[in-house]
Amino acid sequence: MKKKKTYKNSEWQQIASHFSGENDNKSETITSFLDNKGLKIKKYWKNMKNSRGEEKANVDKAWGHLINRLEEDKLIISKKEIKFKSPYLLRIAAAVIILTTLTFTGKYIISNHFLSPKSVIATSSVEKNKIVELSDGSFITLNRDSKVSFPDKFNNRRRKVKLTGEAFFEINPYVNRPFIIDAGNGKVTVLGTSFNIITNNSKNEVEVLVASGKVLVESKDGTRSLTLEPGKLGVINNNTSSSMINTDINYLAWNTEILTYEGTRLEDVFSDLQRAYNISVEVYNNDILNRQLTSKFDNESAETIIRAICLSFNLEFEKKNGIYYLSNL
Repeated sequence: MKKKKTYKNSEWQQIASHFSGENDNKSETITSFLDNKGLKIKKYWKNMKNSRGEEKANVDKAWGHLINRLEEDKLIISKKEIKFKSPYLLRIAAAVIILTTLTFTGKYIISNHFLSPKSVIATSSVEKNKIVELSDGSFITLNRDSKVSFPDKFNNRRRKVKLTGEAFFEINPYVNRPFIIDAGNGKVTVLGTSFNIITNNSKNEVEVLVASGKVLVESKDGTRSLTLEPGKLGVINNNTSSSMINTDINYLAWNTEILTYEGTRLEDVFSDLQRAYNISVEVYNNDILNRQLTSKFDNESAETIIRAICLSFNLEFEKKNGIYYLSNL
């Protein structure tokens, strides 16, 4: 086993001077220290300095706090009775304490990736089904006008992302590492499952549909919570919460691009088209809305579906400013 290197007081003085920036010369002592895992300590020192802004460590103040704490615990006699033969000894001891603390703090910060860079992925009003792969093997599919931010690498305790808009999640299961979604008006916590989230529906609620697994949904203020299982649709805000069985087979059509209808009123069909394709459909005759459609569309364009509807019900359409207007022939 390699013998651990020890340093004299005069050598600690050189090391502390080098780390504080007072001495840029690398003596044999400093070179030895850096080779003996000292580079890691120097890296932690630099990370701590960057994360704390311009604030600098005051070694005299740090030593004073330590002495006060030891006196309170009756581990040393009063500091009034302590006499140092050299003022450098005080600085050296304080520097050693700070370096040791930074070693453990730095390891904790780096191992938990608090300094890990973050990524932000967003979609436009004409872009959907954008797939984002996370570092843990999970996937997020974004709908239009949506945004997700996440660390490039998750820490060892939890996986957390922030969502604005709508997205479908497929979470890779990790025991004791919950996946948390900040949904603005609420928070969603899972271990491993698939589900859909709308961060702000028409009633200013967080809306969650679970496809598999189990999901915990909490209001922003933490006063309300819902536990949802597969097939359950939950809505929550600070004032209300409710859950129900989802009966809309086309709820995820924006993601699956599959629309299925069995005697469905055209008014409901047009509502699905607006949600799935972000288009608006207007009619010149209200009786058109009550006609019932039985059909299935698999990965068809919005205009192809409009043409199929017109063919089925003897209608015609014109498109103005992005809006489809339907009328009887």
